Amino acid sequence: MNPTLNRLDRIVHQVLHGDDDAAAGLSTAERLYVALAACRTEWLVNSGYTIPAALGRIGPEWTAELVARWEYRA
Repeated sequence: MNPTLNRLDRIVHQVLHGDDDAAAGLSTAERLYVALAACRTEWLVNSGYTIPAALGRIGPEWTAELVARWEYRA
């Protein structure tokens, strides 16, 4: 398991329960992962990213994990 993604998944849960401040202080890639997992497209737009650009930024490893972890959960 990837400890960084485990931490980000906990933040995703917080965001899904209304705690947007949980994502404060994240790197760009971390924030994009959280935005994608939590379906917060407005965060992508506000950061200047489209969904394909965000997926490119987080890279193939995180993208594969994002799908595996969140495809049926969000």
